[in-house]
Amino acid sequence: MPYRKTFAWVLGLASGLALPPFSLFPIAFMAFPAFLWLLDGARSGKTAFALGFWFGFGHFLLLLHWIVFSLLTDVAKYWWLTPAAFFGPALVLAPLIGLAALAAFRASPAESPWRGVFFALAFSAGEWLRGHILTGFPWMPIAHVWDAALPMLQTASVWGAYGLGLLTLLLVCLPHAVLRLGRGGRQIALGTAVLLVLAGLALWGHARLAAHPAGYDPRVALRIVQPGISQDEKADPGQMAAIFNRHFTLSSENAVPRPNLIVWPETATLFPLDEDEFARALIAGILPKDGLLLAGTMRRQGSGEDPPLYFNSLAAIDSAGKIAGTYDKFHLVPFGEYMPMRGILPLDAIAASNLDFSEGPGPRTLHFRGMPSASPLICYEAIFPGNVINSHDRPDYLLAITNDGWFGHSPGPFQHFAMARLRSIEEGLPLVRAANTGISGVIDPVGRVVGSLPLGEKGSLDIKLPKPLVENTPYANFGDSIFLVFFIGIMIISGCAIGKHP
Repeated sequence: MPYRKTFAWVLGLASGLALPPFSLFPIAFMAFPAFLWLLDGARSGKTAFALGFWFGFGHFLLLLHWIVFSLLTDVAKYWWLTPAAFFGPALVLAPLIGLAALAAFRASPAESPWRGVFFALAFSAGEWLRGHILTGFPWMPIAHVWDAALPMLQTASVWGAYGLGLLTLLLVCLPHAVLRLGRGGRQIALGTAVLLVLAGLALWGHARLAAHPAGYDPRVALRIVQPGISQDEKADPGQMAAIFNRHFTLSSENAVPRPNLIVWPETATLFPLDEDEFARALIAGILPKDGLLLAGTMRRQGSGEDPPLYFNSLAAIDSAGKIAGTYDKFHLVPFGEYMPMRGILPLDAIAASNLDFSEGPGPRTLHFRGMPSASPLICYEAIFPGNVINSHDRPDYLLAITNDGWFGHSPGPFQHFAMARLRSIEEGLPLVRAANTGISGVIDPVGRVVGSLPLGEKGSLDIKLPKPLVENTPYANFGDSIFLVFFIGIMIISGCAIGKHP
């Protein structure tokens, strides 16, 4: 049994290589069937769960080990937590794959060609649950197997990341069914069907991309600022003015046409911009008439004897130096921006230190005169399918600002960029992304990267803003409902098939 657990762990690690930043998607078609063959050898539910747990532990360890980099920004304070940050996320999430393996083991007979279908259903259900239970953590769903194949990502516009994830799991598990059917006509027919589905998805994706060539908003000359500031600098209060000056210098460089929309990343200013009239006047001096600068900042609210509330915010500064709009982050990172059970756990949140950020009211569309409307997303908020816009006030584009400098040159920033791109495809909206250390860029409403600044580079990007799709995508209209219909349909079909041919 120990060698089987080890093999399951290795297969889980291998499955992670199919996802960004590695994006070796053919590995998924080998790792998942091999795991199912391993599961076929289980003789008890306990063994099935253990094999799934170790597969999940390897899978999530490869995908999430970079979280430990956030603690290394202050080793003296957090060194003792590094083992928990390295192994903890994988240990917490691995039981979901263990339960998926147990469900497949219980639902289908040994060596059944339907075992992969049940595993795909249970795995997919686990993905949906981890995106919703507690505060949710839908990081790197299996749909991102296709990150390097943009045409294959296009069906996310219909059923979102979870629907594409279920389809992906069914496809990568089907080689197990093909082999279990034995030699003969059924094996050839199923193998051919898999290839036809893949070809059909690729052709449909290519057709959708061709049907939506990039169009640009003539009102906007956009500049994205990527200052490349280390976390050590950000943690030093004496660097506050120098950090502002770096953003300001990159924003004021000459360009033709002159930028009328400038975007700074998350926490570009560590002081509240709405309280600093001098800083806003400097910003106003580099903006043309009716220009805007959108900056990540801190906002403080409250007066009197009660302690003030602090928000991780975005502020829009106009050419008169006034605040033209604000947005407060609503989906905060546990342990990063607030400390759960602070009264019990004697720890500070990593990013918020000895204070907890407060939640904003939710997705909000910011409207500006003469400018396209924007739905701001601060850092973590861009990873949540179906929760990035106010559906009653649809914006013209998604605006993602982030500080991935916490995670260095690790897989984290690449994965974060990939998930933000999938939100564009789901919603049919372009996305503007400003990241402190990268990756910054602009993505059109079908997921094409129009331009970008690589991870670790300091600079600015002058670029056009794509227009949104004319019509809403099915996912924008119906959210995860289409995925749920697909899920239930596959469950009914597979249940009937097992009932007829146990």
